[in-house]
Amino acid sequence: MVKRLASSLFAAALITFLPAVASASASQVNLIVGLQPGVGSAERVEIRRDAGVRFDQRLLLPRAELVSVDSAAAAQALRDLRSDRDVEFAERDRVIRAFSDDEYFSLQWALEESSALADIRAVPAWTRALGAGVAIAVLDNGVQLNHPDLVNQLYANAGEGGAGRESNGIDDDGNGFADDWRGWDWVGSDNNPSAVSNSHGTHVAGTAAAQRDNVIGVAGVAPGAKLLALRVLDGRTGFLSDLVSAIAYSGRLGVKVANMSLGGDEMSVSLRSAIESYPNTLFVAAAGNDGIDLDLPGNASSPCEEEATNLICVASSTSLAAPASRSNYGASAVDLFAPGELITSTVIDGYGEMSGTSMASPQVAGAAALLASAEPSLTGAQMRTRLIESAAARESMRLKVVANGQLDAYNALLLGADDDGDGALNTADNCPTIANANQADADRDGAGDACDSKPNGPDVDGDGVGELVDNCGAVANQSQADRDKNGRGDLCDVPGVIGKNRVAGTLWTLTAGASERTTLRAKLQRRIRGVYRTSAYFSKSSVRSAVFKKRLRSSYYQVVVSATNSYGKGSITLRFRIK
Repeated sequence: MVKRLASSLFAAALITFLPAVASASASQVNLIVGLQPGVGSAERVEIRRDAGVRFDQRLLLPRAELVSVDSAAAAQALRDLRSDRDVEFAERDRVIRAFSDDEYFSLQWALEESSALADIRAVPAWTRALGAGVAIAVLDNGVQLNHPDLVNQLYANAGEGGAGRESNGIDDDGNGFADDWRGWDWVGSDNNPSAVSNSHGTHVAGTAAAQRDNVIGVAGVAPGAKLLALRVLDGRTGFLSDLVSAIAYSGRLGVKVANMSLGGDEMSVSLRSAIESYPNTLFVAAAGNDGIDLDLPGNASSPCEEEATNLICVASSTSLAAPASRSNYGASAVDLFAPGELITSTVIDGYGEMSGTSMASPQVAGAAALLASAEPSLTGAQMRTRLIESAAARESMRLKVVANGQLDAYNALLLGADDDGDGALNTADNCPTIANANQADADRDGAGDACDSKPNGPDVDGDGVGELVDNCGAVANQSQADRDKNGRGDLCDVPGVIGKNRVAGTLWTLTAGASERTTLRAKLQRRIRGVYRTSAYFSKSSVRSAVFKKRLRSSYYQVVVSATNSYGKGSITLRFRIK
């Protein structure tokens, strides 16, 4: 089985998948094979025999295994496996490497509110959530487990802890790993995922969830969260098969957030399959540091671009709220920006700065942990959507990422909060500070009635009554007097006419004062065999006596009343029955 590297092939700005070349045997190639559901042990043996490959080990991803074959026969073996209807996918195991850059000391500008356009508003977000009850898996090159800012932040696997179970050599929780009480190391195949010499994973871990308020060092974005160290990189490089297994491991443990500040330039079916297998986990991936548009043909970054709804891809931004020059981007390939330049965090035996999308990714992972803490029922896809929709728009980032902006941890929490308890989330609530049942908004001005100083609309005539309920909207009618109780105030009323005055669909307000005369003309129509026919005309010149009464032999009548005064013209049609 090929599991070691001949050399470290690291480039600060580019992380690539490389062919898995063995130090033990350069003629041997590893393949990752995923089998269809229902394929039994005997069929597995037959599939391997037909393809000429040798079994190495089962992967933690369901129905997936690692096999090996001589390099000269690898291409044909892949073709044979992919053509077998019992094989879901088959691909070469490859080398993966970490996204990273230089290390410096500085301040945590990404969390500070003073950087109004650049920071992620973590400080106000802490008033709502700290990440308690959430674990963040760090799939990287290990974490300094005894770092003073991280030692109290480590996730403990309860199934392997206590009563000496940490070192009894027994797989107490039955997950396939003995004594994995604090994570796992796939590089060393042991239960000690400590960083050996490179600070990449330690820096990532501190950015996501370093301890807060302990006087020393830095604070993580989610200081109340726990860290699960999963070592899949040997310094700067590692194997795709180990990454796939680590993804499955974190998913099985029910981890809500997993950070992958690593990747390569070739897409992977097994990687996507592993991510999709755990929909309740949000997998956060760095976009890479090539400064290229990943939407363009030939440009790729995996796992960033794997098409999984519970995967979010992160580009790097600067303290000036601008895209970092080395960061990859893509209007559809990359989801959002997050601070990634000169980020201060934990390093082995101290603190330091690093730059790159590796540093941006754990900012998002930390924000996701805050979100998961506040709303534990959210799925990975829902967390991804929330983080994208709540991003702060930045003109410099428009058309560079899906969100057209950068991470806003505080706004992500606000989108799911209901501070007044009326069932409407703050950001969709038309009255977020006061309970406003059913989001009532009588005047439809966007301000809920409970928060609206004028819930019945503007007071056009200045009589202190809103237009929606004013029975005489065009003329001040402070007392709302309506002697004939027909719904229109006396100052706007045509007495005896019930209903609204309309001409060609336009509402006319007819006002009659004490010194004014209104001429009314009425046409009374009789219904004969379903058709109204003219029966009589009536006219009145006194507004106060404009009530039409006429007893005819037929019971049903239609009256068309027209009125004219100095305010305009109007008409109304009434249908009634005279007994």
